[in-house]
Amino acid sequence: MHGARDGSADTGPRWRPGWRSVATGVAIAVGAVVLFGLPGNLDERFFRSSLPGAKGLLLYLASDYAGAARAYREDLRRSAQAGEGAGGDPSLAALMAGDLAGAASRARDVLARDPASVPARLTLAEVALQGGDPREALAILAPTRGGHREPFDELLLAAVAHARSGEPGPAIDLLNRALRTMEVEERVTSFLQALEVTGELSRHPAASPPACLLAHLHRYLRIFDSTQGRVAVRRAKEAIARGDRPADAYLTIGVVYEKQGYPDDALAALQQAIERDGRHPEALRWTAILYRRRGDLPNEYRMTKRAYEAAPSDPFYVSYFGEVLIDRLGDLRQAKTVWERAVQESPGNVFALAQLGRVERFLGNDARAVELLETALRLDPSRSGARWQLGYALIDAERADDAVRLFQEWVTRNPRDPTPHTNLAVAYSHARRGREAIRELEEAFRLGERSPEHYEYLCELYFYETTDLRRAAECFRRLLAWQPGRSRSLQLLPEIEKNLAIAAGRKR
Repeated sequence: MHGARDGSADTGPRWRPGWRSVATGVAIAVGAVVLFGLPGNLDERFFRSSLPGAKGLLLYLASDYAGAARAYREDLRRSAQAGEGAGGDPSLAALMAGDLAGAASRARDVLARDPASVPARLTLAEVALQGGDPREALAILAPTRGGHREPFDELLLAAVAHARSGEPGPAIDLLNRALRTMEVEERVTSFLQALEVTGELSRHPAASPPACLLAHLHRYLRIFDSTQGRVAVRRAKEAIARGDRPADAYLTIGVVYEKQGYPDDALAALQQAIERDGRHPEALRWTAILYRRRGDLPNEYRMTKRAYEAAPSDPFYVSYFGEVLIDRLGDLRQAKTVWERAVQESPGNVFALAQLGRVERFLGNDARAVELLETALRLDPSRSGARWQLGYALIDAERADDAVRLFQEWVTRNPRDPTPHTNLAVAYSHARRGREAIRELEEAFRLGERSPEHYEYLCELYFYETTDLRRAAECFRRLLAWQPGRSRSLQLLPEIEKNLAIAAGRKR
């Protein structure tokens, strides 16, 4: 069931798994567990109900990662034939089916209509990688660059392309950028590319395989199989012994130890990384994380600042430092300086604009906050955080009617999301439209809102905006049964009950 040499789909008979094939696959998988033992916390992606899928598991457990990747691709062909796994992306479906020419053609059609399409570029890059042309893949992925949020798949595939080009240094840098995001790839085909190159490098024809790069690849695989952490540490120690990017190797050891629950050993390894390279931003950031978990705010701040100073133009570390300044230290003045520099260096940086607008709002500079947040939303209307901040900046600037219109638009775009309804309710309240605020909060709770603060706000609106004291009392009683210690509710409920008693006496 292989494609032709030119990548076109094979038109011969297709293998279709029946119950016998599945039973055979299950038997092989059971045999693999008996022979090799089942790794802890093995992700469900390794278990496929097909003969190729079971073969993939067997080969993976035998540490034949390249063979496992090829077997799992056979399973993907089966899924593609059944119309599964591509999420409605025709180019990805063709790629999964092994039709490289068809995948490339469909991806180019998409790019002709939408040059910014990330899925289409990913498909073309994978076609190039499977066709043995990593330089072409890198040319396709060239737009991959540092940013506040970077697509994991792009970084992973670019790392694979550099690895296949014999460039371990850039591959390590890209893997560090990918792994710092705390995310994973969205396409299983990207995972299989990384799994395959891990196997290829493990059997490197040279006397010494690229140990530090392998340490990072096994650190990536550890996300889906906890036993890969041991392999990552072993490879990292090999790299240190050879002088192969020791700072990055110690970083891998530190991160794996932290994931395994050994924070003291993790901190010691990260300190070794910093000794080797005092301007390694990711080692500095991870050290800051460990200090945070110890409650050591001064050292957390010191290490976070050093990470920022080591990479002041990298939005990721700018963001991390800015958040520490605002949320951990409340140092708004220094945060303003940090975000102003980020905006000056990149005027179109939407995240930086939104964060600077947030700081200006906290500092009481309402007009400047509105200007910055409006610019951020104009550049990226999908950024809900900027929309939220802009709405409250408008309220602070006594422009509640403008905030109402902003949040109304948000509700129209996301009618089933409770968050826009709660924010519209606040805007209505500031615009002196209390009954409409009640309506929006009731809708938010009907849609699943669970905030006790918002529920208390609704109770207060019943009290102040309607004459239905019984309804307000019932609301506060429900809230206090849910959260007995809410001081505001404990203060208002007796007043409401007193008024109810007076009203009842008058009726008698």
